[in-house]
Amino acid sequence: MTDMKYIAATIAVAVICGRVAGEDMMKNIFKEVPYTEGRMGSRQLVNEKPLLVMQIALKPGQQVPLHKANSNVHLLVLEGDVIVTLDGREFPAPRGTLLPVAFQTPMTIRNDTDSNASFIVLKTPNPSEMSSSGISVREDQTVAELVVEHPELKEKLEKMGIDYCCGGKRPLGEAVRAAGIEWPAFVSKLQAEAKSSAQKDWNKVPVTELADHILNRHHTFMKEQLPRMDSLLTKVRSAHGENHGPMIDDLRRVFDSLRAEIEMHLMKEEQILFPAIKAVDAYVSGTGGVPEIHCGSVANPIRQMEYEHDSAGEALSEMRRITGNYTLPEDACQTFAALYDGLQAIEADLHEHIHLENNILFPRSVRQEKEMQEG
Repeated sequence: MTDMKYIAATIAVAVICGRVAGEDMMKNIFKEVPYTEGRMGSRQLVNEKPLLVMQIALKPGQQVPLHKANSNVHLLVLEGDVIVTLDGREFPAPRGTLLPVAFQTPMTIRNDTDSNASFIVLKTPNPSEMSSSGISVREDQTVAELVVEHPELKEKLEKMGIDYCCGGKRPLGEAVRAAGIEWPAFVSKLQAEAKSSAQKDWNKVPVTELADHILNRHHTFMKEQLPRMDSLLTKVRSAHGENHGPMIDDLRRVFDSLRAEIEMHLMKEEQILFPAIKAVDAYVSGTGGVPEIHCGSVANPIRQMEYEHDSAGEALSEMRRITGNYTLPEDACQTFAALYDGLQAIEADLHEHIHLENNILFPRSVRQEKEMQEG
Protein backbone atom coordinates (compact mmCIF):
# COMPACT_ATOMS: atom_id res chain seq x y z
CA MET A 1 0.00 0.00 0.00
CA THR A 2 1.41 3.42 -0.94
CA ASP A 3 1.75 6.17 1.65
CA MET A 4 -1.15 8.04 0.02
CA LYS A 5 -3.43 4.99 0.16
CA TYR A 6 -2.35 4.35 3.72
CA ILE A 7 -3.15 7.90 4.75
CA ALA A 8 -6.49 7.74 2.93
CA ALA A 9 -7.41 4.51 4.68
CA THR A 10 -6.60 5.86 8.13
CA ILE A 11 -8.46 9.08 7.44
CA ALA A 12 -11.48 7.01 6.38
CA VAL A 13 -11.44 5.21 9.71
CA ALA A 14 -11.17 8.51 11.55
CA VAL A 15 -14.14 9.87 9.59
CA ILE A 16 -16.15 6.75 10.41
CA CYS A 17 -15.38 7.25 14.07
CA GLY A 18 -16.19 10.93 14.09
CA ARG A 19 -18.94 11.07 11.45
CA VAL A 20 -21.08 14.15 11.97
CA ALA A 21 -21.43 14.06 15.73
CA GLY A 22 -18.97 16.86 16.36
CA GLU A 23 -15.41 17.20 17.51
CA ASP A 24 -16.19 15.91 21.02
CA MET A 25 -17.08 12.52 19.49
CA MET A 26 -14.02 12.23 17.25
CA LYS A 27 -11.19 9.88 18.12
CA ASN A 28 -7.59 10.16 16.94
CA ILE A 29 -6.39 6.64 16.24
CA PHE A 30 -2.75 7.73 16.62
CA LYS A 31 -3.25 9.21 20.09
CA GLU A 32 -4.00 7.38 23.30
CA VAL A 33 -3.22 4.04 21.67
CA PRO A 34 -4.39 1.41 24.22
CA TYR A 35 -1.07 -0.30 24.98
CA THR A 36 -1.37 -2.38 28.17
CA GLU A 37 1.24 -4.16 30.25
CA GLY A 38 0.97 -7.94 30.39
CA ARG A 39 -1.76 -8.40 27.78
CA MET A 40 -3.08 -6.99 24.54
CA GLY A 41 -4.79 -3.63 24.72
CA SER A 42 -8.00 -2.68 22.94
CA ARG A 43 -10.59 0.03 22.62
CA GLN A 44 -13.91 0.26 20.78
CA LEU A 45 -14.22 3.00 18.18
CA VAL A 46 -17.58 2.26 16.50
CA ASN A 47 -20.40 -0.04 17.61
CA GLU A 48 -23.39 0.01 15.28
CA LYS A 49 -25.47 -2.69 13.55
CA PRO A 50 -23.61 -2.68 10.24
CA LEU A 51 -20.15 -2.10 11.68
CA LEU A 52 -17.91 -2.72 14.69
CA VAL A 53 -14.50 -1.01 14.72
CA MET A 54 -11.85 -1.88 17.32
CA GLN A 55 -8.28 -0.71 17.83
CA ILE A 56 -5.88 -3.37 19.10
CA ALA A 57 -2.43 -2.62 20.56
CA LEU A 58 0.33 -5.18 21.10
CA LYS A 59 3.53 -4.52 22.96
CA PRO A 60 6.58 -6.68 22.04
CA GLY A 61 5.83 -10.35 22.69
CA GLN A 62 2.06 -9.88 23.11
CA GLN A 63 -0.57 -11.57 20.98
CA VAL A 64 -4.29 -11.83 20.29
CA PRO A 65 -5.40 -15.29 21.54
CA LEU A 66 -6.49 -17.94 19.08
CA HIS A 67 -10.16 -17.50 18.15
CA LYS A 68 -12.52 -17.73 15.19
CA ALA A 69 -13.46 -14.55 13.34
CA ASN A 70 -16.98 -13.73 14.53
CA SER A 71 -17.83 -11.62 11.48
CA ASN A 72 -16.27 -10.60 8.17
CA VAL A 73 -13.06 -8.91 9.24
CA HIS A 74 -10.54 -6.52 7.74
CA LEU A 75 -7.30 -5.75 9.59
CA LEU A 76 -5.48 -2.47 8.91
CA VAL A 77 -1.99 -2.29 10.45
CA LEU A 78 -1.30 1.26 11.68
CA GLU A 79 2.03 0.86 13.46
CA GLY A 80 4.79 -1.75 13.57
CA ASP A 81 4.79 -5.28 12.13
CA VAL A 82 2.63 -8.23 13.19
CA ILE A 83 2.27 -11.88 12.20
CA VAL A 84 -1.30 -12.92 11.38
CA THR A 85 -2.03 -16.67 11.48
CA LEU A 86 -5.15 -17.70 9.55
CA ASP A 87 -6.25 -21.33 9.77
CA GLY A 88 -2.65 -22.41 10.44
CA ARG A 89 -0.99 -20.24 7.73
CA GLU A 90 1.19 -17.31 8.74
CA PHE A 91 1.07 -13.94 6.97
CA PRO A 92 3.59 -11.18 7.77
CA ALA A 93 1.66 -7.90 8.03
CA PRO A 94 3.83 -4.78 8.13
CA ARG A 95 2.59 -1.22 8.61
CA GLY A 96 -0.01 -0.34 5.98
CA THR A 97 -1.24 -3.88 5.37
CA LEU A 98 -4.97 -4.31 4.79
CA LEU A 99 -5.87 -7.98 5.28
CA PRO A 100 -9.34 -9.54 4.84
CA VAL A 101 -10.37 -12.46 7.07
CA ALA A 102 -13.41 -14.63 6.31
CA PHE A 103 -16.06 -15.33 8.93
CA GLN A 104 -15.28 -18.29 11.21
CA THR A 105 -11.61 -18.46 10.15
CA PRO A 106 -9.37 -19.58 13.07
CA MET A 107 -6.91 -16.76 13.66
CA THR A 108 -4.34 -15.25 15.99
CA ILE A 109 -2.13 -12.15 15.75
CA ARG A 110 1.21 -11.65 17.48
CA ASN A 111 3.97 -9.09 17.75
CA ASP A 112 7.38 -10.80 17.48
CA THR A 113 9.33 -7.53 17.11
CA ASP A 114 11.02 -5.25 19.65
CA SER A 115 8.64 -2.37 18.83
CA ASN A 116 5.00 -1.63 19.58
CA ALA A 117 2.35 -2.55 17.01
CA SER A 118 -1.27 -1.48 16.62
CA PHE A 119 -4.00 -2.16 14.10
CA ILE A 120 -7.64 -1.45 13.35
CA VAL A 121 -10.19 -4.29 13.19
CA LEU A 122 -13.27 -3.62 11.06
CA LYS A 123 -16.11 -6.14 11.36
CA THR A 124 -19.03 -6.08 8.91
CA PRO A 125 -21.71 -6.61 10.00
CA ASN A 126 -21.46 -6.21 13.75
CA PRO A 127 -20.89 -9.66 15.32
CA SER A 128 -24.08 -9.18 17.34
CA GLU A 129 -25.99 -9.21 14.06
CA MET A 130 -24.16 -12.32 12.87
CA SER A 131 -25.03 -14.30 15.96
CA SER A 132 -28.64 -13.18 16.03
CA SER A 133 -29.22 -14.53 12.52
CA GLY A 134 -27.89 -17.97 13.42
CA ILE A 135 -26.08 -18.25 10.10
CA SER A 136 -22.46 -19.33 9.84
CA VAL A 137 -20.81 -18.91 6.45
CA ARG A 138 -17.23 -19.56 5.35
CA GLU A 139 -15.64 -19.21 1.95
CA ASP A 140 -14.13 -22.69 2.16
CA GLN A 141 -17.38 -24.52 2.96
CA THR A 142 -19.33 -25.92 0.03
CA VAL A 143 -22.61 -24.50 -1.21
CA ALA A 144 -24.22 -27.81 -0.29
CA GLU A 145 -22.99 -27.58 3.31
CA LEU A 146 -24.59 -24.14 3.67
CA VAL A 147 -27.94 -25.28 2.22
CA VAL A 148 -28.05 -28.49 4.24
CA GLU A 149 -27.58 -26.45 7.42
CA HIS A 150 -29.87 -23.60 6.28
CA PRO A 151 -32.45 -24.90 3.76
CA GLU A 152 -34.36 -21.63 4.08
CA LEU A 153 -31.60 -19.95 2.04
CA LYS A 154 -32.20 -21.92 -1.17
CA GLU A 155 -34.47 -19.29 -2.71
CA LYS A 156 -32.03 -16.50 -1.77
CA LEU A 157 -29.14 -18.36 -3.41
CA GLU A 158 -31.15 -18.91 -6.58
CA LYS A 159 -31.95 -15.22 -6.79
CA MET A 160 -28.23 -14.47 -6.47
CA GLY A 161 -27.43 -16.90 -9.30
CA ILE A 162 -25.71 -19.47 -7.05
CA ASP A 163 -26.39 -23.10 -7.98
CA TYR A 164 -26.90 -25.18 -4.84
CA CYS A 165 -27.91 -28.48 -6.50
CA CYS A 166 -25.58 -29.48 -9.35
CA GLY A 167 -23.04 -26.93 -8.13
CA GLY A 168 -23.41 -27.96 -4.50
CA LYS A 169 -19.87 -29.32 -4.20
CA ARG A 170 -18.31 -25.99 -5.21
CA PRO A 171 -16.59 -23.90 -2.51
CA LEU A 172 -18.96 -21.15 -1.42
CA GLY A 173 -16.43 -18.35 -1.92
CA GLU A 174 -15.76 -19.51 -5.48
CA ALA A 175 -19.48 -19.76 -6.28
CA VAL A 176 -20.10 -16.27 -4.87
CA ARG A 177 -17.32 -14.76 -6.99
CA ALA A 178 -18.57 -16.59 -10.09
CA ALA A 179 -21.97 -14.97 -9.52
CA GLY A 180 -20.26 -11.55 -9.58
CA ILE A 181 -20.85 -10.81 -5.88
CA GLU A 182 -18.28 -9.53 -3.41
CA TRP A 183 -17.99 -11.76 -0.33
CA PRO A 184 -18.88 -9.09 2.29
CA ALA A 185 -21.92 -8.09 0.21
CA PHE A 186 -22.98 -11.74 -0.03
CA VAL A 187 -22.77 -12.25 3.73
CA SER A 188 -24.62 -9.02 4.40
CA LYS A 189 -27.44 -10.13 2.08
CA LEU A 190 -27.75 -13.42 3.92
CA GLN A 191 -27.88 -11.68 7.28
CA ALA A 192 -30.43 -9.14 6.04
CA GLU A 193 -32.68 -11.57 4.17
CA ALA A 194 -32.45 -14.76 6.21
CA LYS A 195 -35.51 -15.56 8.23
CA SER A 196 -36.63 -18.34 10.48
CA SER A 197 -38.33 -21.13 8.58
CA ALA A 198 -40.60 -23.99 9.51
CA GLN A 199 -39.10 -26.13 6.75
CA LYS A 200 -38.49 -29.73 7.69
CA ASP A 201 -34.86 -30.57 8.35
CA TRP A 202 -34.40 -33.44 5.92
CA ASN A 203 -30.91 -34.06 7.24
CA LYS A 204 -32.45 -35.37 10.47
CA VAL A 205 -35.28 -37.63 9.26
CA PRO A 206 -34.78 -41.35 8.53
CA VAL A 207 -33.30 -42.10 5.11
CA THR A 208 -36.37 -44.06 4.04
CA GLU A 209 -38.66 -41.14 4.95
CA LEU A 210 -36.57 -38.80 2.80
CA ALA A 211 -36.58 -41.26 -0.11
CA ASP A 212 -40.38 -41.57 0.11
CA HIS A 213 -40.71 -37.78 0.20
CA ILE A 214 -38.69 -37.49 -3.02
CA LEU A 215 -40.82 -40.17 -4.68
CA ASN A 216 -44.16 -38.76 -3.55
CA ARG A 217 -43.36 -35.09 -4.06
CA HIS A 218 -40.78 -34.67 -6.79
CA HIS A 219 -41.29 -37.77 -8.92
CA THR A 220 -45.06 -37.21 -8.93
CA PHE A 221 -44.59 -33.55 -9.87
CA MET A 222 -42.40 -34.41 -12.87
CA LYS A 223 -44.78 -37.10 -14.11
CA GLU A 224 -47.60 -34.55 -14.06
CA GLN A 225 -45.78 -31.52 -15.43
CA LEU A 226 -43.59 -32.92 -18.21
CA PRO A 227 -46.58 -34.03 -20.38
CA ARG A 228 -48.30 -30.70 -19.64
CA MET A 229 -45.26 -28.73 -20.84
CA ASP A 230 -45.10 -30.90 -23.95
CA SER A 231 -48.67 -29.96 -24.79
CA LEU A 232 -48.09 -26.26 -24.11
CA LEU A 233 -45.00 -26.23 -26.31
CA THR A 234 -47.03 -27.65 -29.19
CA LYS A 235 -49.73 -24.99 -28.75
CA VAL A 236 -47.22 -22.14 -28.51
CA ARG A 237 -45.39 -23.33 -31.63
CA SER A 238 -48.67 -23.42 -33.53
CA ALA A 239 -49.74 -19.95 -32.40
CA HIS A 240 -46.38 -18.14 -32.45
CA GLY A 241 -44.27 -20.08 -34.94
CA GLU A 242 -44.31 -17.30 -37.52
CA ASN A 243 -42.65 -14.75 -35.22
CA HIS A 244 -40.71 -16.98 -32.81
CA GLY A 245 -40.31 -20.30 -34.60
CA PRO A 246 -36.50 -20.72 -34.32
CA MET A 247 -36.48 -19.91 -30.60
CA ILE A 248 -39.40 -22.25 -29.87
CA ASP A 249 -37.80 -25.02 -31.93
CA ASP A 250 -34.56 -24.70 -29.96
CA LEU A 251 -36.55 -24.82 -26.74
CA ARG A 252 -38.42 -27.89 -27.96
CA ARG A 253 -35.14 -29.66 -28.79
CA VAL A 254 -33.68 -29.13 -25.31
CA PHE A 255 -36.96 -29.88 -23.55
CA ASP A 256 -37.48 -33.17 -25.39
CA SER A 257 -33.98 -34.31 -24.48
CA LEU A 258 -34.48 -33.27 -20.84
CA ARG A 259 -37.87 -35.00 -20.63
CA ALA A 260 -36.53 -38.27 -22.01
CA GLU A 261 -33.58 -38.16 -19.62
CA ILE A 262 -35.73 -37.33 -16.58
CA GLU A 263 -38.28 -40.06 -17.30
CA MET A 264 -35.54 -42.68 -17.60
CA HIS A 265 -33.84 -41.24 -14.51
CA LEU A 266 -37.02 -41.54 -12.43
CA MET A 267 -37.53 -45.12 -13.51
CA LYS A 268 -33.97 -46.11 -12.51
CA GLU A 269 -34.37 -44.46 -9.12
CA GLU A 270 -37.72 -46.16 -8.50
CA GLN A 271 -36.72 -49.63 -9.68
CA ILE A 272 -33.04 -49.87 -8.74
CA LEU A 273 -31.52 -47.20 -6.53
CA PHE A 274 -34.24 -46.33 -4.02
CA PRO A 275 -35.11 -49.97 -3.19
CA ALA A 276 -31.39 -50.54 -2.49
CA ILE A 277 -31.17 -47.37 -0.35
CA LYS A 278 -34.24 -48.40 1.65
CA ALA A 279 -32.91 -51.94 2.12
CA VAL A 280 -29.62 -50.65 3.51
CA ASP A 281 -31.51 -48.24 5.79
CA ALA A 282 -33.73 -51.07 7.05
CA TYR A 283 -30.72 -53.24 7.86
CA VAL A 284 -28.84 -50.46 9.67
CA SER A 285 -31.94 -49.49 11.67
CA GLY A 286 -32.56 -53.13 12.64
CA THR A 287 -35.84 -53.57 10.76
CA GLY A 288 -34.59 -55.64 7.83
CA GLY A 289 -32.20 -58.42 6.85
CA VAL A 290 -28.90 -58.22 4.96
CA PRO A 291 -29.80 -56.57 1.64
CA GLU A 292 -28.87 -57.87 -1.80
CA ILE A 293 -27.49 -54.98 -3.82
CA HIS A 294 -27.65 -56.21 -7.42
CA CYS A 295 -25.39 -53.42 -8.66
CA GLY A 296 -22.68 -54.31 -6.11
CA SER A 297 -22.95 -51.12 -4.07
CA VAL A 298 -25.36 -48.20 -3.75
CA ALA A 299 -22.38 -45.98 -4.63
CA ASN A 300 -22.40 -47.29 -8.22
CA PRO A 301 -25.90 -46.15 -9.27
CA ILE A 302 -25.46 -43.00 -7.16
CA ARG A 303 -22.51 -41.97 -9.32
CA GLN A 304 -24.65 -42.43 -12.42
CA MET A 305 -27.52 -40.44 -10.92
CA GLU A 306 -25.18 -37.58 -10.03
CA TYR A 307 -23.86 -37.55 -13.60
CA GLU A 308 -27.42 -37.34 -14.91
CA HIS A 309 -28.16 -34.54 -12.45
CA ASP A 310 -25.30 -32.54 -13.95
CA SER A 311 -26.71 -33.15 -17.42
CA ALA A 312 -30.18 -31.99 -16.32
CA GLY A 313 -28.66 -28.87 -14.78
CA GLU A 314 -26.98 -28.04 -18.10
CA ALA A 315 -30.30 -28.45 -19.92
CA LEU A 316 -32.04 -26.12 -17.47
CA SER A 317 -29.33 -23.51 -18.02
CA GLU A 318 -29.65 -23.90 -21.79
CA MET A 319 -33.43 -23.34 -21.68
CA ARG A 320 -32.86 -20.19 -19.63
CA ARG A 321 -30.37 -18.99 -22.24
CA ILE A 322 -32.71 -19.73 -25.15
CA THR A 323 -35.63 -17.88 -23.52
CA GLY A 324 -33.59 -14.93 -22.27
CA ASN A 325 -34.26 -15.89 -18.65
CA TYR A 326 -37.88 -16.62 -19.55
CA THR A 327 -38.59 -13.14 -20.80
CA LEU A 328 -41.94 -13.17 -22.62
CA PRO A 329 -42.11 -11.55 -26.08
CA GLU A 330 -44.44 -8.60 -26.46
CA ASP A 331 -46.97 -10.63 -28.43
CA ALA A 332 -47.08 -13.50 -25.92
CA CYS A 333 -50.47 -14.98 -25.09
CA GLN A 334 -51.65 -16.61 -21.86
CA THR A 335 -50.53 -20.02 -23.12
CA PHE A 336 -47.03 -18.66 -23.76
CA ALA A 337 -46.96 -17.27 -20.20
CA ALA A 338 -48.20 -20.58 -18.80
CA LEU A 339 -45.42 -22.42 -20.65
CA TYR A 340 -42.71 -20.18 -19.22
CA ASP A 341 -44.21 -20.36 -15.72
CA GLY A 342 -44.37 -24.14 -15.95
CA LEU A 343 -40.79 -24.52 -17.15
CA GLN A 344 -39.58 -22.34 -14.29
CA ALA A 345 -41.60 -24.46 -11.84
CA ILE A 346 -39.89 -27.56 -13.26
CA GLU A 347 -36.53 -25.86 -12.83
CA ALA A 348 -37.25 -24.99 -9.18
CA ASP A 349 -38.54 -28.48 -8.42
CA LEU A 350 -35.51 -30.11 -10.04
CA HIS A 351 -33.17 -27.89 -8.05
CA GLU A 352 -34.85 -29.00 -4.82
CA HIS A 353 -34.98 -32.64 -5.97
CA ILE A 354 -31.28 -32.71 -6.90
CA HIS A 355 -30.30 -30.91 -3.70
CA LEU A 356 -32.08 -33.46 -1.52
CA GLU A 357 -30.39 -36.33 -3.34
CA ASN A 358 -26.87 -35.01 -4.01
CA ASN A 359 -26.41 -33.24 -0.70
CA ILE A 360 -28.40 -35.33 1.79
CA LEU A 361 -29.85 -38.68 0.64
CA PHE A 362 -26.90 -40.00 -1.35
CA PRO A 363 -24.13 -39.13 1.16
CA ARG A 364 -26.17 -40.56 4.04
CA SER A 365 -26.85 -43.79 2.16
CA VAL A 366 -23.18 -44.23 1.25
CA ARG A 367 -22.26 -43.75 4.93
CA GLN A 368 -24.92 -46.28 5.96
CA GLU A 369 -23.61 -48.88 3.52
CA LYS A 370 -20.08 -48.37 4.83
CA GLU A 371 -21.38 -48.80 8.38
CA MET A 372 -23.15 -51.99 7.30
CA GLN A 373 -20.01 -53.40 5.69
CA GLU A 374 -17.82 -52.54 8.68
CA GLY A 375 -20.31 -53.94 11.17
